[in-house]
Amino acid sequence: DFIPDYGRSAGQEVDEQECQLLSDPEQPIAISLSSSTILDRLGNPVGQVLVVRDLREVTALRSRLIMSGRLAAVGELAAGIAHEINNPIAFVKSNLNQLIGDWEGAEKCMDPDVFQEGRELLDESLEGVSRVADIVKDVRSFAYAGRGERENADVNDLLAATLRIAEPQLRHHANVELDPGEIPLLQGRVQELKQIFLNLLLNASHAISDGGNIRISTE
Repeated sequence: DFIPDYGRSAGQEVDEQECQLLSDPEQPIAISLSSSTILDRLGNPVGQVLVVRDLREVTALRSRLIMSGRLAAVGELAAGIAHEINNPIAFVKSNLNQLIGDWEGAEKCMDPDVFQEGRELLDESLEGVSRVADIVKDVRSFAYAGRGERENADVNDLLAATLRIAEPQLRHHANVELDPGEIPLLQGRVQELKQIFLNLLLNASHAISDGGNIRISTE
């Protein structure tokens, strides 16, 4: 640590901030800025030191670590998710088989009640298919690495999506209560927020005994 004779570092806290160098708007460079004031022997400011660090390798490593953690979390939930998908698929198949029998019998008896039951079975089948679609959508959204850019994020929606992903793991272990408040959108990295929320949920689940309560609220 070399300090010139004409001055010294005053030992003030160095501010470090991550930002982007827009030398090329198409490919901004991740950098870190640190600044410190240089004082002379009498304590008067005579200049400013600005240190710029290239963070491209750090950013790339961070992205790989985040993706690795996300995939590990998805792997932990995979068994529960597969079970969750099988349940609606099973009753969809059962309902469709029953519906085929009902409609074949309708040709013989023309009983309006049969047609009503058929409509109910159709509605249940559509509900089951919708559940499957939502589960698959949430899993794909969670596993998608994204570009890591900040965007408008609805925290309540992100929490709800994360809860749907974690629900198979939490269902038989903890009672989860979500109390969303009226909050504005915020600028953030959506995938990283989902990862944080999932980690917090799983950590809370591991930290409590069976039948415990997990309460989530936003304000």
